[in-house]
This record gives sequence, structure tokens and C-alpha cells, in this order.
Amino acid sequence: FFVVNKVLMSLTSKIDDMIKQLDQILQLRPKTTKTVEQKPIKKSQPPAQVQQKVQPEQPEQPKIDEVEQKKDPMTGWIIDAKTQRPIDPSTGKSVGKSKWNKMKKTHENKLKKQRAAEEKARKLQEQMRKELEKRLENATTLTEDPSLPTAQRISVADALNGKCDGRVELRGWAHFHREQGQLMFVDLRDGTGFPPIIQCIFEGDMTNTRDAILLHREATLIVRGKLISRNVDLGKKDQRRFEVQVDYFEVVGSSSGEIENIVNRYSDIPTQFD
Repeated sequence: FFVVNKVLMSLTSKIDDMIKQLDQILQLRPKTTKTVEQKPIKKSQPPAQVQQKVQPEQPEQPKIDEVEQKKDPMTGWIIDAKTQRPIDPSTGKSVGKSKWNKMKKTHENKLKKQRAAEEKARKLQEQMRKELEKRLENATTLTEDPSLPTAQRISVADALNGKCDGRVELRGWAHFHREQGQLMFVDLRDGTGFPPIIQCIFEGDMTNTRDAILLHREATLIVRGKLISRNVDLGKKDQRRFEVQVDYFEVVGSSSGEIENIVNRYSDIPTQFD
């Protein structure tokens, strides 16, 4: 045991010496560094792109409400693209062929009558214009007879009650007038009386004067003449007992002929008051 132990101890010491010698040798050798060549890093290529067919952009389809729909000018209904006939709103279907032909024929007849009426009105207007021009060319001039007595100015209310004898003078507005042959009847008002108008009768050359020819409603007049009584029939609507037989008149303020289209006997009460 002692021998073996001694041998192992000697071996161990020898091994330690050898290790120390090797360390010394390694420390004396120059240090060399190996340069490692760096290989270029290959960039990873992206995967091959799949070629896709590029389709042209389709225009955005408009909504049904935005689609411009053709309308029939006669009825105003939408035209069916298939039948090319208007769609009846009550049924939601296009009008039948026979019914559509009948509708077109009725519309054509209506237009024909309308054109005929317009042509007739145009001819009548032209005729009236020519007659008016002829009457104005032959118009007479009215002068007051100086031999007549001086007229007494009264109101329409006094004239309706017959409070004045002899020649009178009234001033007011022409409420209504009409011509009948060589006579002209003018309803005069001044805001008094009930009913607030009195009838004035024009005859002879007074109906052919320029003022009489161009007389329209709401013209301002000065009327002179004789107050005469009327035969009143209890069964009639007009119960006025007096009227004026005119011998002279003047138009103080004329009115436009367009007023005949605004104010007439059929106008409502507020319009007539205005």
C-alpha cells in the first residue's frame, strides 16, 4: 500500500510539471487571429409575385332613383323602356296599345281645338283693334252748350232721392259701363247713397267722343245733366227711382283697359272695394 501510494504521488507530481511546462510554452508562442471571411449575406428575395390580370375599372352604377327616366310630354308619366309606352301610376303597368292610341288621338283633337280657339281669339282681337282705330279716327269733340243753365252739384245719395230739380252735376268713379247701339250706360258712384250707384245715360255724339270710346271702369268723371224719374217695377231687382240724362261730361282721370280683366261684376267684394 505504501509503495503504490508512493508511485501515484510521483506520477501526480510529474503530470503537474508537464502541465506547467505546456502552459509556459503556450504563453511564449505569438498569438495569431484568424480572420474569418464574411460571406455576403444574401438578401432574401421576395416570393415571386403572382401576375394578376388587371381589369379596367367599372363605372359606379347609379342608384335606381338617380337614373334619368324619360317621361311622356303628354301625360307626364314615365315611359316603359320595353313597350315605349307610358306607365299608368294607378296600375303600375304600361298603357295598352289600343288605349294609348286613343289617348294620343284625344290629345291631338284637344290641341287642334285649342289652336283653333287661339286663332279665333287672335282674329277677334285684331278685328276689335281695327274697329277701335277707325272709331278714334272718326271721334267727335264734345263742347258744353253755353245756353244750358248752371248745374247744381249734388251727391249720388241726393240724386237717388230726387232732391234736386233741373240740371245737376255729379262727380265720382265709373263703376260699370256698357254700350247698346247709340246709347251708353254708366253706373256712377261717389261713396254715398244706397245702392251707392246711379245710372247715367249717354246718347248721340257723346258716345263717339275719344273719352267715351276709351272709357274704362274706375275712371274719374264729372257728369252734368237732367235728373229724370224711372218707372220702377216691383218685380225687378233694380229699384232706383232716378237716373241722369247726360248732356255733358268730362274724364278727369282715365284708367287703363287692363282693369277690365281684374275688376268686373264677378270679382269678389274686397277686390271691388280696392
